Amino acid sequence: MSPFESAWALVKMPTFTAYHGGGKLEGQARHPMFFTTDERGADWYAGERGDWMNTVDLTINNPANLDIVEQIARELNRPDDLVREQDNPFDWLYDEVIRNRLKEMGYDGVSDWDVLTNFSIPTHVPLDESQYQITDQRKVYNT
Repeated sequence: MSPFESAWALVKMPTFTAYHGGGKLEGQARHPMFFTTDERGADWYAGERGDWMNTVDLTINNPANLDIVEQIARELNRPDDLVREQDNPFDWLYDEVIRNRLKEMGYDGVSDWDVLTNFSIPTHVPLDESQYQITDQRKVYNT
């Protein structure tokens, strides 16, 4: 490996710190799992949905974006009830058929922007539980 290739491999390291606000992560995880690199956004979500802030080391090597997810959903003629109900394209990822198709196409996650109440956060969804390791968990106390 050349010096350039070695340096580029370090720059492209796919493992990063991310947060999951909501319930405490333990036991068998449900999929999809949503993470963000925006700690403020995860903290907001924790206050809305379970009062736990989970910090993880997350690895996603080849993420799809929401345009690809929607294209797959349309090609597979998947029902869009969940997406229409919340008006959130990330909800396509609750469909196991879509997640499996992403894996077949070589993707190991989805990364794009998600809208919260009045701001957007970068959101990352791994397609396998082995892609994240919990590094910290804390109770969030909202007043």
